[in-house]
Amino acid sequence: MRDALDHGYRFGFIGSGDSHDGHPGLTQLASGAGKGGLAAIMAGTRDRQGVLQALRSRHTYATNGPRIFLHVQIDGRVMGSQLPQAEGEATPGEGKDEALANQQLEYEVVGTAPIERIDFVRSGRIASVPGEGQSQLSGVRTIPRLQPGEYVYLRVVQDDGGAAWSSPIYAD
Repeated sequence: MRDALDHGYRFGFIGSGDSHDGHPGLTQLASGAGKGGLAAIMAGTRDRQGVLQALRSRHTYATNGPRIFLHVQIDGRVMGSQLPQAEGEATPGEGKDEALANQQLEYEVVGTAPIERIDFVRSGRIASVPGEGQSQLSGVRTIPRLQPGEYVYLRVVQDDGGAAWSSPIYAD
């Protein structure tokens, strides 16, 4: 997936299983084991139009089965968004206003098991923070402003192998 993102493709992440047993997200009922992926959709309304709009806007995230809650935003723009380049935007090292040189990445995670780590993936580079055995984590990180073509997404890994991936936030 990162190769496609690095080539400029813009995707929203969703998960799904290959189960056809009539129990979406509960593949263990049919197989007795295994995990089925889940698609999480952050829609403004719970009707067809709201869900379709959220899918088209990439306001989604994926899990490999657990019902993990994940919310990510940069400067108030939620996962899947495209960040416009600000007028007069500073480039790193120019010594311009810090508000123009940096952005605020906010995240909230509620796991179904203790969280092993959260990976911040920025255009293929990974920085991790330990979960320290907590099942809920939230925070704000100041990051250097995304440059045109860059993206950021979060990957949450639980101690039990459960995981979630936010849709990337893209810089125009």
